[in-house]
Amino acid sequence: MKRVVSLALCAILFAQGAFSQNIPDGFDEYCSKTFEEWQVPGLSVVVVKDGEVVYLKGFGSTETQGGVPVDPVETRFALASTTKAFTGALLATVIDEYDVKWDDPVQKHLPDFKLYDDWVTKNIMVKEVNTHHSGVRAYSLDELPALGYDRDDIYHILSLVQPAYSFRSRYAYCNSMYSITAKLIERYTGMSWNDALEERLFGPLGMTHSTTGDKDSAFFYSPNIARGYNVRYKPDGTSEATRRNVEETYVWMKAVAPAAFVLTTAADMGNWLKMHLAGGEFDGKTVISRKNHKMLFTPQTITSCSEKSLNTYAQGWTIEQNRHGRYI
Repeated sequence: MKRVVSLALCAILFAQGAFSQNIPDGFDEYCSKTFEEWQVPGLSVVVVKDGEVVYLKGFGSTETQGGVPVDPVETRFALASTTKAFTGALLATVIDEYDVKWDDPVQKHLPDFKLYDDWVTKNIMVKEVNTHHSGVRAYSLDELPALGYDRDDIYHILSLVQPAYSFRSRYAYCNSMYSITAKLIERYTGMSWNDALEERLFGPLGMTHSTTGDKDSAFFYSPNIARGYNVRYKPDGTSEATRRNVEETYVWMKAVAPAAFVLTTAADMGNWLKMHLAGGEFDGKTVISRKNHKMLFTPQTITSCSEKSLNTYAQGWTIEQNRHGRYI
């Protein structure tokens, strides 16, 4: 069983000369073939190059039956873990404005913050919360939302989770840690994570069709939201898509929203990519300072390595360095 939430696909190309022209020959056919091979209900694609959207197109439908055609401007997708990059960027805007530094101990800003180990509690830095090397086992507390626990509960229950590894010793992906970043953001902005996201990122970037799922009831009924499915691929090459339970999905994603619950469109993501390609600027205005924007892509944790590539994790981004260049 492979779990697939109908997704928006975004491409960032930092390497110079990646395209000999705006879009290489056969790219549209490549997207069409990918859509068919993945056998998902809907796909939306945006490519930004040299500060301009050079490709924007939707494929398929928002549902397997009875949906509407995917519109890259109107159709919103739940970004799932790509939301982490938004929370990292939001944290950068806080560091720009307030007396918060990446190397500060978290407890300096959140006196009630506590992890199981006292030494880790006192020494984990702001820049380390999002980077999955806290020592907590991968996916810790992911089961709690189904039992009725919310984001505040998860923030406090983290103090009861005995570490599985030594602090900073290994990569272990953990959604729950992003509840800590959200608390820090909320303390300094004086608003909820959701509202801060709208005011500090969606608004300045002109992302007019973007919101967070736990704030927008349209997640349940809007025909322009791509629906989530579990897709099972069969040995004969066909697939079977089963609609995911909307209520269960909502409860889980709401509880871990800073790690998983931005809703947006491919067109809006084009603006997001423009800002990153411009080093934190959009339409001539600074959204994130160049210094703190650079930090978003500064590796903090090695996730894997080989003779051919080095894979790392930064502030909500995975980064691969290989002989072809750097992929973010």
